[in-house]
Amino acid sequence: MTQHSITRLIRGLAAVACVLAFGQVAAQASKKVLTGVAINCPEHFKLEAGACKADAAKVATLTETQCKSPGLAFVGEPPKCLVVANQVPTPTCAATEPPSAFDTDIKQCVVKDDRPRSALGNYVGDCFLVRALPAPAPQNLEGGKTYVVVSQRPEGENDKLLRLAETADGRRIFKCRSLRLGKQFDVKASDLIAIGADRKGWTYGVLALPYKFHFDDKSFGAGVSIGPYVGRRWGTPGSAYTFALAATIGSVKGEIRDAQDKITSTPDLQAFSLAAGWMYDIAKGAETRPFKIGFFVGADVVSSDNTVKYKHNRKPWLAFQLGFDFTDN
Repeated sequence: MTQHSITRLIRGLAAVACVLAFGQVAAQASKKVLTGVAINCPEHFKLEAGACKADAAKVATLTETQCKSPGLAFVGEPPKCLVVANQVPTPTCAATEPPSAFDTDIKQCVVKDDRPRSALGNYVGDCFLVRALPAPAPQNLEGGKTYVVVSQRPEGENDKLLRLAETADGRRIFKCRSLRLGKQFDVKASDLIAIGADRKGWTYGVLALPYKFHFDDKSFGAGVSIGPYVGRRWGTPGSAYTFALAATIGSVKGEIRDAQDKITSTPDLQAFSLAAGWMYDIAKGAETRPFKIGFFVGADVVSSDNTVKYKHNRKPWLAFQLGFDFTDN
């Protein structure tokens, strides 16, 4: 692997890291801070610099009966009350309406919102297979049935209200049609996520292929190829599978040989690649954009040249893949 190839690889991975960091910053910026709310700590602890702290000397004088607060333990020989470092309690917020929680990053009380959130993408045409229903269950849904989304509209800040229709062939991966006379009803997208319904639908995004294994000479090559993909996804939020086709553009190393067939230089060439592969979502939060990893099989196509040759031209390779799904959030 050449130094130039390593540099290109690092730049590609750095770009992925920047996207992840931007997503985290955006998530923090969306927190709703509560002002004028009392921040409390358990007995024998006091609030200092946004954390609950205890005076170790005072804690050591407590009796076994008094040493009952979270983060304290009556241990040792002779036994005495001690602060357990890895069990120090987190501050709590006094507000109950709206529900609040103490955010350790910004050291303030924020609105606690742990409801499942729907994606901000387009659900129309997607299908949801309801495997089982908890109690209480969203109205009109039935376990074992598949429903297709025929329309949608916003529902509050973070949700969508989906118009569902019963399907005739909902268990097929690539086909899902509504019944001509089937019933239709509205369900929140967050409710479907909360019950773990399988979602099937078309998806698209962008991916990067940082490493390739070339079958012709069983060698590994580094050189990031980046491009769009389109595919069919199915599975539960954060754990879905996608079969996709991709078209990427990247840089590969060509060869210039002398009359003795020795390599004299290795200039960079632009390569167009077509590939098909399998991806898996590793984002476990329904409110986050799915991050995908997987493998693709494809081939690089480089324009023919009488001077510069690319030994893997139009020959198959296997590549590790990183990417983001643009149809969600």
